[in-house]
Amino acid sequence: MKFIKRKYRYKIGRKKATGLARIYIQNAIDLAAAKFMPDTFFSVTVMDKRITLKSVATGDRKVIRSKNNASIVELTNKEINTFCGDAEYVIVTLRRGKIVICLHTQDENRQRRESNFVRMLKQGVITTASLFSGIGALAYQLYKGFNNLGIRAQMQYANEIDPIAAEINVNFNPMWEYAGYNAVMVCDDIEKMDLTDLPVDVGFVEIEIPCVGHSTLTSKIKKDTRHPLAGKLFMRTIEAVRKMNAASLLIECTPGLRGSDTLDCVIDQLEKLGYSIETINLKGSDFGDFEHRKRFCLFAVSKGVRHLFPNLNGIESYFSNAEKKFGSIMDTVSPDDKSWKPYEHVKARNDMSNLGYKNVLINSETKNIPAILSSYASPKAGQPFVQHPTYPNLQRMLSVREHARIRKLPSTMIEALCSLAKGTLLGRNRSGKTLAHRYMGNSVSPTPWQKVIEHMFSGFKMFDEFNLVA
Repeated sequence: MKFIKRKYRYKIGRKKATGLARIYIQNAIDLAAAKFMPDTFFSVTVMDKRITLKSVATGDRKVIRSKNNASIVELTNKEINTFCGDAEYVIVTLRRGKIVICLHTQDENRQRRESNFVRMLKQGVITTASLFSGIGALAYQLYKGFNNLGIRAQMQYANEIDPIAAEINVNFNPMWEYAGYNAVMVCDDIEKMDLTDLPVDVGFVEIEIPCVGHSTLTSKIKKDTRHPLAGKLFMRTIEAVRKMNAASLLIECTPGLRGSDTLDCVIDQLEKLGYSIETINLKGSDFGDFEHRKRFCLFAVSKGVRHLFPNLNGIESYFSNAEKKFGSIMDTVSPDDKSWKPYEHVKARNDMSNLGYKNVLINSETKNIPAILSSYASPKAGQPFVQHPTYPNLQRMLSVREHARIRKLPSTMIEALCSLAKGTLLGRNRSGKTLAHRYMGNSVSPTPWQKVIEHMFSGFKMFDEFNLVA
């Protein structure tokens, strides 16, 4: 009969007395078919990525005969222990007269990403990637967080489906100045795009899961996995994470993601891929930002390097009362400028108590404002308006420049967004103010995300175990 190659996953055991790794193969029928009969001899060769057992006429190793006269192969010593490391499983491949043992792909990937991670940080560098990147506003704040620690973030990859957002991102976001070798921006649908462009063994991946399926404004019949556009995006996202084999990753979304089926599936898959996970809600104004914008944050690290990171909830030590006033970023607008309007339809909402919305007025002394929505370009109650300095019946909307300053975007991106709003960017001949506000409204309050990086990676400025340098 033709011999059929067999492959089995085996869990690595540990000797109770010594703690040494133990590989115990007891597929008696398969061992016999591979010519590993009881009391026959075999040789063992241990290399970096495989252990090879060969059936030989005589030698030091012998196939164990069980009480039932079945074949058993056992391997355990210091060399086997070093090969296994902290892996959980091996793959045992049986051929005629030979057995090859390798670490399970998942364990091998995890150990490789962890060793690469430590090697990078020894050099004060970390490779990064961004999914659902938009204009890269969140990615920029994370980049600044690394920079504040003296760690150079090298962008390797970004994905965004909107072509205008992608162009602003790659052309005007300074995080690309130190992009890694063969870095790429891919403007494509993540559910259909070619995953071969994804880098491998990335140090850090940032994922802005589209929040439309978890928003309080979304109807129940379209919530979570039932959303027709965003409900299944997490499936391809996990596939991309698996391909990139990141050592650490961050997921940002609306707080509505917490408790969802989407999050349950994401956490389940990340844990199976060998990640340790923490979650928290972050509020912009807690960190001294203007907005009372609350966002969900998931931070995951490969479990073999978890001990190098502090607990995520320790970020509360970065809370700040050093609030700025709106006047510090306010445009100078002439009292007779056409942007001042009565906005009667907005004021009318004040009389509709059942809706719960108000006409929110701010001035130069204002310290905090509601979260600015992606739909801000359409004036509505509940969103901030600047009060006219002398005529109380007039108010104006935030300018694109003011909105960008609230986001603490770099000057290159501010000018690009202002040009987009004026219709003078990317060959456009009409105003893109709605787009500019949408791109920024889909983003985050800046400071919490800088502080997430500064907190979670703080140990790499002083950690001595690996002689890491920042």
